[in-house]
Amino acid sequence: MACIIKRKYTYSVGYSTKNNNSESEIIWEVYYDYQQALERKKELDTQGIDKNYIDPEIKLYRYLVKYCNVYGLTNWSISTYKSMISITEHYLKPITHTIPVKDIDTKKAKKIYQRLESSQAVSSKKTNTKIPTGIFIKADSLLRSALDYANTQGLGTVNPFQEARKPIVNKRQPSNNKWTDEYLIAVLDNCDHYYLLLLLHLVFGCGLYVKEALAIRWKDVQLAEGKIYVNNEFNRYDTNVLSRLNAKEIVKVYEPTYSNSSSTRKAILKLQGKPHTVSIPVKIVNVFSMLKERYKRLKINNDTFVDDELLFCRDDGYPYEIRMIEKEFTNLKRKHKLPNLHLATLRTFGKENQKIEDIYIRIKEVNELPKRQGQKEGIYAVSLNRHIKYNDISIDFKDKKNIDMIKLEEKLKGSPELLHQLAKLLNAQ
Repeated sequence: MACIIKRKYTYSVGYSTKNNNSESEIIWEVYYDYQQALERKKELDTQGIDKNYIDPEIKLYRYLVKYCNVYGLTNWSISTYKSMISITEHYLKPITHTIPVKDIDTKKAKKIYQRLESSQAVSSKKTNTKIPTGIFIKADSLLRSALDYANTQGLGTVNPFQEARKPIVNKRQPSNNKWTDEYLIAVLDNCDHYYLLLLLHLVFGCGLYVKEALAIRWKDVQLAEGKIYVNNEFNRYDTNVLSRLNAKEIVKVYEPTYSNSSSTRKAILKLQGKPHTVSIPVKIVNVFSMLKERYKRLKINNDTFVDDELLFCRDDGYPYEIRMIEKEFTNLKRKHKLPNLHLATLRTFGKENQKIEDIYIRIKEVNELPKRQGQKEGIYAVSLNRHIKYNDISIDFKDKKNIDMIKLEEKLKGSPELLHQLAKLLNAQ
């Protein structure tokens, strides 16, 4: 018997089956439409649970969703699976929801390509924006591989998408701006945020991917050896994706601090590639030491330092997201009128650069952690836009005219110890 569970904007159809080792496992298939999920549940209940069964009358959209959940879930990476599900729902569904798989020929495949090429970009800030080239290429890959799989299951003998001519998509003109030695030195010397500074060194000097750098914990950093052990990756994942993973692949999942309604979670997962070790550039070893001392001093959840904590985290131990660091990078570029480059391309520049040591000779020594203008040392666990109740004392921090709130705010600013105690009380609630 299959079941349907609603997860915010999606509906997951769950059923139990046997894997290749004759062990019982639960399979979850994701649908964005309730009627589609209901039809799939009825299909499983009436025809028996065979995750590889394909109805000869199945429409292409429903087949693509099934293909992603049956084949993709076990053969793709998490990010690829999530991307393909999203492309199927937002771009391919309006084009393919009425076309049976068995009726597709080369002529219809060409029409699908033409409609896909002329479709509008989803969630674009600009109006009348055509589908991005990257999305089109992924959709093309999905259509071709899905029909190949259908043929292996006896649904056909020829893949019409392999024979159809792929339309030419207008590609965005490449930017002339590229990372250079001078650009990187200017960024490092003027960096005014310690997490941005650290990430720049980890990506450029150590050759780490951003997701690998964000997953580093203090126990992975061996300052005496000058090495970092890279075993995990950090990102924001869909809850449907996390529910399908083997428990051994998940290191830690962080629950939202304010709302449980989000369909995504921040999580540390085991590295999909092979774990490896990188050397810390000598010039930034002291940056790690200073950051560790700062974090020990501001620790509020526990009185002792925990090596399992992330390197990139807020003062309360919650993960620091890449979008916050990218915001600091954007501010830095605007302030110093630097060309608009991206952190994601810095790793490639570092790998191709043969003069990394020469660059480290030219950059400034870091003797103290950079601090943004107006930033104050202290604990930021108390949010002054919340309504707090404690021991029948109610304080509305949103009311700026509340004289009690003003007095309390002044007390907290002038007494780090009081702020520390209040933060502990709030975290214990």
